[in-house]
Amino acid sequence: MAPAKVLQIGYLPESAQQELRGRYTVLESEHTVDASVEVVITDGTCGVPTELIEMLPNLKLIAVNGAGTDAIDLTLTASRAIAVETTGSVLADDVADMAMALLLAVSRQILIADAYVRSGSWERAAPLPLATSLSGKRMGIFGLGQIGQAIARRAEAFGMEVCYFNRTVRTDVYWPRATSLLDLAQQSDILMSVVPGGDVTRHAIDFEVLRLLGPSGFVVNVGRGSVIHEAALAEAIGERIIAGAGLDVFEDEPRVHPSLLASPHVVLQPHRGSATAQTRERMGQMVLGMVERFFLKQTHWI
Repeated sequence: MAPAKVLQIGYLPESAQQELRGRYTVLESEHTVDASVEVVITDGTCGVPTELIEMLPNLKLIAVNGAGTDAIDLTLTASRAIAVETTGSVLADDVADMAMALLLAVSRQILIADAYVRSGSWERAAPLPLATSLSGKRMGIFGLGQIGQAIARRAEAFGMEVCYFNRTVRTDVYWPRATSLLDLAQQSDILMSVVPGGDVTRHAIDFEVLRLLGPSGFVVNVGRGSVIHEAALAEAIGERIIAGAGLDVFEDEPRVHPSLLASPHVVLQPHRGSATAQTRERMGQMVLGMVERFFLKQTHWI
């Protein structure tokens, strides 16, 4: 029997890629469409174009190497009973670590102080502004999924209070829920954005939210770049409406607003919250497991 076919349009780590090719016939271009394909492998950035889904009448599984599904038409997949599975459960800790690293870097002025040492300013006894302690601060988490909860636990270990805002109330956590995003910003010292992208959350963090966060507040985004109005953020930082930002995601990746690039009060990362060798390997293996379980189930029902 010929190996089953899978269409791959997203990244897998090399070890998982080799295993995939050893087990299946891998079609690697979305422009080579085989209508018999039942499985598409993608990642959170590529997603699956709606027109491609419509060209695959037998599609039953979309396996996402990542946590994001905003580049997939979930209404369409639900209407056709196409399963959409992600590797979000194995990357939560690494993304939470990145969130805390960005927060520490911007609040403790790690990059500013690094440049201070390298430039010789320390030797010249030049003045260096004091940084901000995290102990006793309140972190507001916008989006309390697996990653948000991992961040909350880390924040508590730093002696911080935690509150959150989701559209729905979570009954399985003890952290208090704000009544709205505006309420969350008003009662927080740090606003942590972990929500998915899409029309519902686009530019949810706008100038008004940032104004309520206040001049000593920090915003960190490890969710999706579209959630923050980047021009408003640049203005808020430039006018010292807020103290600073740590960003791993951006509105128009890989392009970043010039004012954010130029600001010493912003710490930037190139969308690599889950980019550790260990987690990327686990993510690749999880995708392989999704595909294997699907075809085993299909065989079982034959």
